[in-house]
Amino acid sequence: LLTRGNAVKIFSQQKIEEIEKEKHVSAEWYVGKYISKILDKNDDRTEYLLDIVNGLMIYIGVYETNDYYQDCTQKFRGTDFYLDTKLLLRLMGYSWNLEIEAAKELVDLIRKEYGGNICVFEHTVGEIESALYNASESLKKNETIVDAELRIYSALKNCTGYDLKLHSQSVRGMIEKLGYTIKPAVEWNEADIRRYNLDEEAIKKHIKLKHPGWKERAIENDINTVNYINILRKGDYSVKYGGRKKLPVFITTNTQLVWGIREYIDMYGESDKNVAAWNVNALPVITDNMLMCRLWLPKAKVNSSLPATTLARNAYAAQQVNAAFFEKLRIAANEIKEKHNVDVIDISLVRKEKLEELLIKNTAGDIQAMSPEVIANSLDEVIKLETITLNEKIDE
Repeated sequence: LLTRGNAVKIFSQQKIEEIEKEKHVSAEWYVGKYISKILDKNDDRTEYLLDIVNGLMIYIGVYETNDYYQDCTQKFRGTDFYLDTKLLLRLMGYSWNLEIEAAKELVDLIRKEYGGNICVFEHTVGEIESALYNASESLKKNETIVDAELRIYSALKNCTGYDLKLHSQSVRGMIEKLGYTIKPAVEWNEADIRRYNLDEEAIKKHIKLKHPGWKERAIENDINTVNYINILRKGDYSVKYGGRKKLPVFITTNTQLVWGIREYIDMYGESDKNVAAWNVNALPVITDNMLMCRLWLPKAKVNSSLPATTLARNAYAAQQVNAAFFEKLRIAANEIKEKHNVDVIDISLVRKEKLEELLIKNTAGDIQAMSPEVIANSLDEVIKLETITLNEKIDE
């Protein structure tokens, strides 16, 4: 929650930077695992932790409100909220349940409680189609799906490459069925484009330097969206979003993108006249977590379960191993299958999660130490634990 929301500034004196986790399992995995266990216990520690999260969400909600007593009942009626690719994939069902439900809750707040509109840019539709198609190609070639949420979705649904390819061809219809509006990339006159068009190359260069591991196309699409929002707003940042002029905003799941743009403003705001009206408290883009807290705050008494849902969602997300881990597992698993005819990949999700947990324990989180022998021994340990649990249930 801290790394994905504004509250990180309270706890960190350093600027947020991308950390490439190539060789070791991230520290977030251990924190996520610990939090999940505390939530399962449902004891005094659980209540204490939920109090902290509740306080953080209230802080973020207040931070995102210019004047609480003035703005808390604002409806944002008729305001367009544009979604990023990841949010749309979740809303279309391509993730695990906690992420799907959280995305739906945010959209319900926007539409039902505040009267806002959910919109999608044309190039975002293309991004979703590409994401599903690329995932289908990975399955077809027996390669690792890089995106964790699509990887888990395909495992949960037993998808084939052909399945995901069909899905990639029906994206537009699925979005329209959800009741969202697909907006063309350009719907303004030439004068507005010239006047409010950003220096995209400068911002993209800054983001790329901060995050060299990000895909060029993904950065380009995100900055394009930010540019489109700026043009639609005509450079007006008198309010964060909404208001009398119904100023639109771009909702992203990528917190690092928002911090990168904030940093760009701090460094080049005076020299880049196109972002002169921007400030860290009023941008064309906001994270889903920050917006969720802002919209939830006036409804907190009615929707008191959201802090627990948010904590569980972030804890589970933190436990999803990165692509490097999964690729190492896949390569070693293929060797085991060839030698012993045992498939450690095509197993139930519950068993796979337990295997991942034991692998991390047995290798101290060192991905390079995941040899076929270690994986085979860990799988054997999983089976033994399942047998013990089964015997205990029989005894009961």
